[in-house]
Order: sequence, then C-alpha cells, then structure tokens
Amino acid sequence: MKRLLAAGMAVALVSAAQAVTVVPLTDASTVGGTLVDHLLQPSSGLTVQPGSVQYIGNTAVGQSGTYSGFDFAATGGRAALSIADGIVLSSGSAQVPDSNTAEGYTTITGTGGSEVISEITDRDSYDQNLLSFSFEAVAGSTSVSASFIFGTDEYPEFAESPFVDGFAFVVDGVNYATFPDGSPVSLLTYESNDNLLDNQEGLYGIEYDGLTQRLTITGLLDTTRSVHTLDIIVADTGDEEYDSAVYLSGLRAGTAGSGGVTPPPPIPEPETYALMLAGLAGVGFITRRRSRAKAAA
Repeated sequence: MKRLLAAGMAVALVSAAQAVTVVPLTDASTVGGTLVDHLLQPSSGLTVQPGSVQYIGNTAVGQSGTYSGFDFAATGGRAALSIADGIVLSSGSAQVPDSNTAEGYTTITGTGGSEVISEITDRDSYDQNLLSFSFEAVAGSTSVSASFIFGTDEYPEFAESPFVDGFAFVVDGVNYATFPDGSPVSLLTYESNDNLLDNQEGLYGIEYDGLTQRLTITGLLDTTRSVHTLDIIVADTGDEEYDSAVYLSGLRAGTAGSGGVTPPPPIPEPETYALMLAGLAGVGFITRRRSRAKAAA
C-alpha cells in the first residue's frame, strides 16, 4: 500500500501556487489542432500540413489537454522539476489530482492498443492516445526536438511485470523515445537509467508515483523527404489500469546529428559550487591587483 500518512505530510510542502493546471480538451473536432498549436514552440521552424492532423483519444474523459504551471522548486528534500507550458497525452484522464493519494489512479478510455507501444515494450497495449501530423521544416533542418516529462502510477510495483506503460516519439517512421543505451522510455528502464524521481510520498504536487526528470527528445528528419511525419503516442500495457502520461513542450526544428533522449546536465555537488566560487574569487583578486599595478605605473 502507499504510505498515505507520509504522503499527506509531504504534500503539505507543496504550495497551491505550484499545482499543475490542466485544461482537458473535450471537443473532438478541434482537439488535434489545439494540441499541435500548443506543442509548437514560437518560431519553431515547422509548418504543419493542412488536413494532416490525426488524433486518437477519448475526449469524453479528457484524455489529452494543455497544461501550465509545471514548476516545482527544490524544497523539502525534493529536486527541482519543471517544464515549460505545453500539452499532456495520457493513458487515462489528463486532469489528475494535485496530490498523490490514490493506490493506483486509473481511467479506462477504451481507445484500443498501439502497435508501436506493443512493439517497443513487447506487451499488449491499451488506452492509447495518439497525436499525428505531417509538416515541413525550415531549410537546413536535420531534426526536431521537444522537452518532456513522463509520469506513471505503475512505479515501482510493476517494474518487473507486464505493466510497463510506454511512450513513443516517431519521426519519419522511426521511434526516438530511447535512451543512449537503446532502451525505450518505459517503466522497464527507469531505475537503470537514473532518470526517475520517486513521488510515492507526494513530494511533488501530482498523482503519479514516478516522474522522469525533464528530458530532451530529438528525432532525425529523413532529408530525402520534403514533408515529414510525427507520431506521439502513450499507452497502457498489460491491462487498462494504473495510468501514465507524457508532458511535452517546445517542439522545434534543429540541426542535430543524432537522435534519442538526452538527460539534463548533472547538478553540481556542493563541493563543486564551492570550488567554482573560490575560482571566481581568485579571478577577481588577480584582476584587482592588475588594475592597481597599472594605476601605480
């Protein structure tokens, strides 16, 4: 069972101002276009092809949405976790509680399985949520990139079970939601890649038990094409219970030479900060001495 008492105590550390605000998208006729509009970074260098946007999701339960305010400062024993405003695709409801108290948060969407997620996790998939569209990129572009955070309520109980919900980012037919060692972004690889933050005690004001750090995902463009495709997918595997979601922002064109998931740079240890400050102080001292020497001359 979850440690509810500890969770309640930890959630008290999360101020209301730090709650993630999600606006579920419930209009089936506009949901795809709204998601694309909120995903693209201003001056993204990408032009979406008219009529190309496709969406699979249950608008009755608000399976997708836009979000803002995903910004948790480092406090109360937790690392900072933030991502710019963007979109959320989930295997359940996109609007989850701003505390972590559910044993296994679940909304069944009935949207069927994803062949892509089934292939990368080697498991049957359910409750898929798919955003797909075609686009042209500014001349000279070789890649597209976005920031993302993946959250799941499957963690940690089902890391070695059939329930390893997955995320895919497929550019021109190739999935780039993989870590440098080739492992996919799914519960199977979290601990081995040191990219998961444990939220079982509710240190972050959001329902999911496990959350990745903010990561960058890059997909390479097939430069033999003038029009490219992007499929973004999240789905349950094994069964329809215990939801997962991906928060994405800032999709833009780039000139990267390799694709995949890039972890953020490591946070310097306190000793490193001390050495940096000492170095800066030394530079300042030398500069002042040189200035005085010049003045004396």
